[in-house]
Amino acid sequence: MLRRTLTACVAALVTTTGAAMVCGPAAAAEPAGVVDVPVAFAVKNTNTTGVPCPSDGAPYTVRGHLIAPASQLAGSGTGAVTIYLHGLGYGEFFWHFTGVPGYDFATELARAGNASLIIDRLGYGASGKPQGQQSCYGSQADVTHQLVQALRTGSYQASGTTPRGFSRVALASHSAEGFAAQNEAYTYRDIDGLLVFSFADSGSTPLTLSLFSQTQMICAKGGEQQAGSSGPGGYAYVGQSDAAFQGANFYDTDPAVASQVTAMRSRDPCGETASAVPSGTSDTTNDGQITVPVLLAIGDHDALFSPSSLTAQKAQYTGSKDVTAATVPDAGQAVTLGRSAPAFRALVIDWLRAHGFSGAPLASAPGSSATPATPATPATPSASPNAPGAPPTGAPVGHRAAHCVRRHRHHSGGRYCHADRRGRASRHRGRRHHHVRGRPHRPVSATHRAPAAGRGRGPTERST
Repeated sequence: MLRRTLTACVAALVTTTGAAMVCGPAAAAEPAGVVDVPVAFAVKNTNTTGVPCPSDGAPYTVRGHLIAPASQLAGSGTGAVTIYLHGLGYGEFFWHFTGVPGYDFATELARAGNASLIIDRLGYGASGKPQGQQSCYGSQADVTHQLVQALRTGSYQASGTTPRGFSRVALASHSAEGFAAQNEAYTYRDIDGLLVFSFADSGSTPLTLSLFSQTQMICAKGGEQQAGSSGPGGYAYVGQSDAAFQGANFYDTDPAVASQVTAMRSRDPCGETASAVPSGTSDTTNDGQITVPVLLAIGDHDALFSPSSLTAQKAQYTGSKDVTAATVPDAGQAVTLGRSAPAFRALVIDWLRAHGFSGAPLASAPGSSATPATPATPATPSASPNAPGAPPTGAPVGHRAAHCVRRHRHHSGGRYCHADRRGRASRHRGRRHHHVRGRPHRPVSATHRAPAAGRGRGPTERST
């Protein structure tokens, strides 16, 4: 069985960019049936999109990991994969955080039958690092397009195995990397599904504008070296202090998670924050050209992009007949790293399964004994479709009873159900539940206890 070794450092084959190294930190073995394969992609840092921002056109290597059920990479699965793009300050660890049990998004999705490509984007982690002013959202969209094509043809390097091609590719993004993901979708039109998390083109909060302004002041002076005392110049943090980073990203988060992630955060290419405005303008003009199914999800306590902007963001996708918008209760900007992470994962798993991106789940899926809270479990969709744009007819109530959230798509209905504190599953039919609001804000939540099993609330969804 293919597995990522504890040292995970191997020499890749010689590509057009020269010999590449695929390296990663030591990691625990994946669960039975899940494979974790180091991969490398030869790309060029070009910008062929309509967003006017600079790139150096030079060759680089993008590195990451394919995490999937063994059957998916052996060629007997669905032939589908989802690319996950991390946001500012992060790396592929945003999707594969193993420092504290229960927050490994990619592994849990693999257990549910999904193949995921998680990467360090250009400028981050183990991937190539251009001069920071030469990497922008336009070039990130272009590079992502190159990754999509490489996945379809199998033209990449995979440690210890022959790389397989995938017939269906979905693209997911976190935070402001939504600029690049949407740009890729409407410029190149080569993906089969789009998932946009913790982002809205016109939803930036005053905190976001303030943090970006501080970053741009540093960038205007040339920025800093990517690693502080080494690496190319033209980089800067978004959030100049650890406290600023935590306040922007975390809500109801285990203090051990917040501490470890903060220590891992990275400076960002100055070209990205500089290209946010033209990227937003491009998106509002062109999002209507996206025709594939779309999932939008945002935490109800997101400090950087207002949850109230979700409706306007959803309305931009006039070319798609399948748009689902979900608010994740008790979640901040870092939706994979809060105590609400299981409910977020359940939302994504259900959407991927409903749209044909999932294979058969492993025997122990979808939950895990290591999860910080019991994840929401998708229930069987109802036979009758809901009316397009209908308001939610169900929402979770409180934290102690069993909770179900009614799903609303134009083509089907369904429910999320949580077990109660005694582990009993419940499905509420024909009853209206109301979303509880008005609880005090908890930006970092270093002093809050993890919720007991079943206390997390499921996502509230609306679809066209």
